[in-house]
Order: sequence, then C-alpha cells, then structure tokens
Amino acid sequence: MATLALSVVGSVVGGAIGGPFGAAIGRGLGALAGSAIDSALFGSGGGQRVEGPRLADLTVTTSTYGAAIPLAYGQRIRMGGNIIWAMPLIETASTTRSRGGKGGGKRQTSTTYSYSANFAVAFCEGPVAGIRRIWADGKLFYDATASPLQNLTGDIRVYTGTESQAADALIAADIGAANCPAYRGICYLVFEGLQLADFANRIPQITAEIEAGSADLTRTLHSLASRAGVATTDAASAARPLGGYAVARPTSARAAIEELMLAYSLVGCAVPGGVAVKPRGVAALGGMEAEAFGARAEGDADADRWTMARAEENGLPRELTLTHMDPARDYQPGTVRSTRQDGSGLAKAAYDIAVVLDAAEAKARAEQAHRDLWAARNTVENLTLPPAFATLQPGESLEVVLAGRLRRLNITRATVAASGLVEIAAAVEQGVTWLPRTATADPGTLPVQDIPRVVPSTLHLLDLPMLRAEDDDAGFYVAAGGPSGWRAAAILRSADGVSYEEIAYLDAPAVIGTCQTTLPTGPWAYFDEASMLDVQLLNPDDELEAVSEAGVLAGANAALVGEEIIGFRDAVLIAPGTYRLSGLLRGRLGTDDRIATHGPGERFVLLSGALGLERIRDGLGLRGMGRSYKAVSLWQEETAVAAASFANTTRGLAPLSPVHLAGVRDEAGNLTITWIRRTRIPSAWADDTDVPLGEATERYEIDIRNAANTATLRTISSTSPAATYTAAEQAADFGAPQASVRVRVQQISDTVGRGAAREAIL
Repeated sequence: MATLALSVVGSVVGGAIGGPFGAAIGRGLGALAGSAIDSALFGSGGGQRVEGPRLADLTVTTSTYGAAIPLAYGQRIRMGGNIIWAMPLIETASTTRSRGGKGGGKRQTSTTYSYSANFAVAFCEGPVAGIRRIWADGKLFYDATASPLQNLTGDIRVYTGTESQAADALIAADIGAANCPAYRGICYLVFEGLQLADFANRIPQITAEIEAGSADLTRTLHSLASRAGVATTDAASAARPLGGYAVARPTSARAAIEELMLAYSLVGCAVPGGVAVKPRGVAALGGMEAEAFGARAEGDADADRWTMARAEENGLPRELTLTHMDPARDYQPGTVRSTRQDGSGLAKAAYDIAVVLDAAEAKARAEQAHRDLWAARNTVENLTLPPAFATLQPGESLEVVLAGRLRRLNITRATVAASGLVEIAAAVEQGVTWLPRTATADPGTLPVQDIPRVVPSTLHLLDLPMLRAEDDDAGFYVAAGGPSGWRAAAILRSADGVSYEEIAYLDAPAVIGTCQTTLPTGPWAYFDEASMLDVQLLNPDDELEAVSEAGVLAGANAALVGEEIIGFRDAVLIAPGTYRLSGLLRGRLGTDDRIATHGPGERFVLLSGALGLERIRDGLGLRGMGRSYKAVSLWQEETAVAAASFANTTRGLAPLSPVHLAGVRDEAGNLTITWIRRTRIPSAWADDTDVPLGEATERYEIDIRNAANTATLRTISSTSPAATYTAAEQAADFGAPQASVRVRVQQISDTVGRGAAREAIL
C-alpha cells in the first residue's frame, strides 16, 4: 500500500522539526504525495534535526567564512550581515600646538588619535529593491527616505545583488582587480572611511532594513518549495502581502514554510507531485455521518467504527509566547503572550519566528496557536472509508458527526489498502478553533530615533582685544554655531590649503547671527540711547535677554558687532529669532576706534559667558601669517566645507589707545601734552588704584602730524603719560610755533610694538 503519513504526529510541542509548533502546524503539511517529495521539501529522517530560522540570526553582524547566504522576502525586514571584506583600521593623528603665557611662553603639543574603517557587509541573496535604513550599534544613522546620505563621516555604497553589478572599486584596489569578486546575486554594503569614534573605535554591529524582491506570500511559498525541488505548489488562495520574512541559516524548506503557515494562519495538504497551502477556515468535506464509517473488506471481522483518544492535559501549555519582528519597533523583536485562564496545563510553549507581524496580528496568531495545541490533544483513529475517499490527503479537513456532535477532523494519516479501502487518522478541532482570530495588542513604546543630520557650521575668527585676563598670549578667538540641531564642530587649520590639522573642538554653540540694520556712529563714553540694532540669530531657539545698566558695566550682554564690541541693556523679541537691541554701551575693550566702521549685514557674536567661544593660543611666530580655516560639523566631510582665510594680528597683545588727550602752552610757546592710559588686561577699576600696566615697561610714542594729516613730522618718546613739544621743535617742523597741533599718541608694547592710537588737535 502507499502510505501518506505526517512526519510530526504525536508530540504536542513538536520538537521533531525544531520548534514547538510542530504538532499543530506540521500536521497540515504531512508527508505530501509521497516520501520522495517529503524528503525533498522537509528533509530526510534518520534522526537529523533541522532548525528553522531564528530572530537571533538577524540581529548580529558576523564575520564567518563560508556562512550561509540568507534569504529575504516581503516588503521590509531588518537583518544583520556578514563582513565579507575589511581593511585594517585607519589611524589618524591630530596634533594641536600652542603656546601659553605672555609672549607665547612654552610650546605645548597635544596629539589625539581617531580611527576609521573600510569594510563590506553582505546581507542576503539578491536582487532586492533597496536598503531603506541602516543602524550601527542600534543607532539609526541612514534613512534613504529622509534625505541623501549626510549623516556619517565616510562613504557608503549599496549593491542590491543584481547579476550585472560590477566589483567595488575600493575592494578591487585593495585585493587587486583580478582577485576581486563582484558578489553578483548578493546584496551588500561597502563602508568607506566610517568614523569609529562613536563606536568605541571598533567596527559596529550593522543591521539594515532590506524587505526585498518578493512582497507576496504566494510567490514566497512557491520560491521556498521550488528550492526543495517541489515543482507544484498551489498557494493561490493564500495570496496576500507579505510584511517580511528571512531565512538566515541552513534549514529545510518545510521549516521555512511552516513558519509562514504559523504566521499567516495557513494549513497545508498534499496534492499529486506537490503541496497545496490555503488559509484556515476554507470549507472542508462536510456533513458526513458516522454510518459512513466502518467499511470493510469481505471476510474482515467486525470492529469499532472509530476510536477517540485524549492526551493528558498536564503536558499541555498553560502559557504560549510568540516572538516576532515588529514594524512598530523598527523591526526589532516583539513578544506577545496567550494564557489560559482556567489554570489547566503545566507547560509553557514559545514560538520564535523571523516574520514581520504587527502586535495585534501576532497576538491573534499566538491565541490561535494556543487553541490549536489544546484542540489537538483529541485524536481519532481507525476511521475506515470506502474507496471513493481514496483522494483524501493529510492536511485536508473533514466535518463529521461523532457521538452526536459535529466535529472537524484534520487528517493526519491516510492509508490506502490493496482493497481500496482508506483508513485515516485525524486530530479533532472542536468548536470553531479553526476559524481565523483577531486580537488587540499594544506594541509598547520605542523612542523615535532621529538621524543625526549634518548641520553646517558658521565660523567666526575673532582678532579681538583680550576678553579675559588669562588670555594674555598671542592667540585669537574662534566662535562657531549653527541653526537648530547643531551639535559640535572641529576647527581645522592649514598652512597650504591642502593638509589640515585640528586646533580646537567646540561642543557648545555660540550665539551668533546677522545684523538686520546698520549700527550708526554714536558715543562711547556713556550709554547710546539713540541707536538701536536689529539682530537675527542663526538658531531661532537661542535667546537674548535684558539686563540692568550695572550688569552691562560689569560685562554682561557683551557682543561683537562687525569689529566693535558693544554692551546692550535691552533686548526685545520683534520676530521669531529676531531681537531689537537698545541701551547700548559702545566701543568696549578699546574698540572705540571701530565705532564708525559699520556696514550692512554685519556679524553678531555674543561674547558674554564665552559659550561656544575658544581661545587659540598661538605663538608670536604665526603673527600676521595667513592661514586657511574650516569648521567641520559633526558627521560632516572636511572636503564639503569651504575654507576661510585669516591672519592673526595678535590684537590682544596690543596696548589700548590712551584717552583724555590735553595740551597746555606756557609763555614761551612750549606745548605740554598729557593723557590717561588704559589697560588691555580686563580688570576692575578701583578709584584709589591705577589699572594694571599690562606691559613690561611703560613707554609711549607721540607723532606730530602735519596740518593735512598726511605725514608725521616728528615722533616724541616718553616713559610717562606726558610729553613736551617745545617751541623750537615747532619752529623746526612748521617754521614757527603753532596755535594748534595735530598729535597722535600710542602706548608701546615690548612684544608687538605700537598699540592703538588716539588722535587730537591741541
């Protein structure tokens, strides 16, 4: 006789196919149309244990030679990959050189190291439609639907696994074009120059959202069966969209198909030469009375028409969990649970399937599978049918009236004897357990991951007077920031415009913006109550606030406008991110000579608090030397940033201009010139003490200018804030003593020479 028998009958938890759902799902496939097909599709017996796909196979990046190539089906699925090529890590040294203290001081050198990697990761058999998102160590850093790739330092190339794709140029350059495979038919990524600072200086775990070529369940079932040599697969009635499914390890086609049957509430039965898969609830052969049972060959003795057995409940699961891939959780594993409320059953069952299901659908399938396991504890044996039922196949359903009740039987074995009689065994499905179920479930919350987009930096190189007493060196200031989302920037410098080194790293944004109005000329010895300035901040989330006059005098609300440092008392928000400043104290820290230099669209940099502001402590050797500078934002390519030219004049070392120039003539016509010096060292000014000298010695030079102010006629030196321009000197310079003389006074630095000048007609 020909025997059609299930390979997984008996065990409730179904260990024979490597998963706990064997008895309930496996019986729907059976041995199909013969042992040859059963062996091809499901694998041979002989004690071999073949496991189906597991979620753990999809979450880890490996580097295994000869690893199986995963299969990906459906709309989207998240997978880990296998590293198929890698170069040694690339080490980059960044050296920062500086000098400290007045006049440059001792040279200091600091070297830091960063690392990048070039490698390739294979994911699955291709071709696939594309790669939508990529995670590194669980952090989302690429989303093809959000924007072009602007979010990592380095390049990434996607190969979808076509049969015509060319070899990657970087891999070919490393191992030689003659040795470089194109990996045709494999979907893989090549990472070039991936910066590893955020990944503990190692290659991170890479997972990607794939999906794939076949987004239909029917086509997927056909594909899996055909890989086992089963040409005939009737799955037309199971047609529906496939969310996602992956086979990530060597397994039998049976295990893969049964996983989809569990996920989508399908049953299977044998057909000549193949298998048919259909949704649960499809109409069965129905209405058969028990009197139709018991057909016997001539000469056979009478026997029971059928027998029923019931398994012990203690071995059945009280709780069943189903772990799946949840699209609401970025395709990470989610687990739903079904529990019997009557307290019966002592065991637990757990399903782990690499199928994309939403939480509600998974919950319904968990409850369905749980009911199946309990219903399958009832079995019927010795149902003998006439030869007319010889076409019955394992996996088909039969509705009969047994013991006065309509019962649905799922055939697990059908044996055709030489006499033509058919003996069947079946599992009982009571009530409506075979009908598809619906359920509700909460997938839980998952923090939304924003891709760290590149926010370009705005760089300001500030050749300013000293803002702090500790800045008494030959350096200058840098400030950088950006619009909303800006995080950090590396400040780079180059002597040749080609090779750059990092000189600073700013991880806090400066409050910067652009002046919308032009600041007019105004007083600097007292508050300018007439002038107002409108400023639009680069980041609209930044804020400016009003302070008291005493606060302004103490240094609060100091800002650079163009080249002038001002203080502002009042700040009124007049539009989103735009403030109107008034109550201005002009020409702060010796910038009174810049009051009349303003023009449209000037820079605005808030100096108070030094947020986002850093001192570059250069030595005097770089004074006046032009250099190229870049502010490279986090995740940004250096080559994508335009360079800015800047030469440091070491203005912070230059003495400030004197004030209160005055002249007194005696009877002989000698002109005595006096002034009050200022200090470049920020300090409090007490009434009973003079401000710090700020220089090694006190020296001044006084230029006597011609009437047209086009030439210097004489320079007088002094070591105190006074000098005499004698009548004889006036006669030598002008031909006679002068009633008024144009003079220019500047303090002298032993380090940088003349400071800012103060000019007057005396």
